[in-house]
Amino acid sequence: MLMFKHFEQHWPHTPHEANLVIERLHDLARALLFGARKDDAIVASFLEKRGLSILVEALLAVSTPEMIRTQAWQSLSVILLNVKEDALQRLIRGRELDLLWSGEPDLRTEESRMNFISCLKSVSMRIEVGTLPWLMTEDRDIPILRMAMVYTAHEEPLLRTQARNAMLTLFSKIKIGEGQLLRTALEMAKSRKLG
Repeated sequence: MLMFKHFEQHWPHTPHEANLVIERLHDLARALLFGARKDDAIVASFLEKRGLSILVEALLAVSTPEMIRTQAWQSLSVILLNVKEDALQRLIRGRELDLLWSGEPDLRTEESRMNFISCLKSVSMRIEVGTLPWLMTEDRDIPILRMAMVYTAHEEPLLRTQARNAMLTLFSKIKIGEGQLLRTALEMAKSRKLG
């Protein structure tokens, strides 16, 4: 369920408005990176106000214009790659990323798919073992792992490689045995869907 019920009604209606939204999304990522290096209060405010939900909502809303969606992906990628470890763990605990992994973002363009897998891989590589339980939903699904598995057989070699890297990293961090790994992989493969 999306956090902003009428989000799509507020999208810009002119190219100038769209450009302003793109600039603000870019500025959001830059401000957060500045805060990560120089002023923890900026990061704390972003986390407290659930700033990540704005990006996730933009990525999940069907009505998001492609140029805004592209900037939202880029901003999210920059944030996930560059925030400090403690901020990343707090972003994961906020559960907005679970909405993204289990939602249905528009991944029709190659750039969107690349950014999606890049975000997925960033979280997989950077997540601490102690934060792993936050990746699991109440029904014991692991959306980030399921999405990585979906793309391990993708026709685009770079996507496939990054997805495999993310999947294997998650499996090694989860530290489940071979038998459990095989059962989990088979269960997820049965329910997977290519987008």
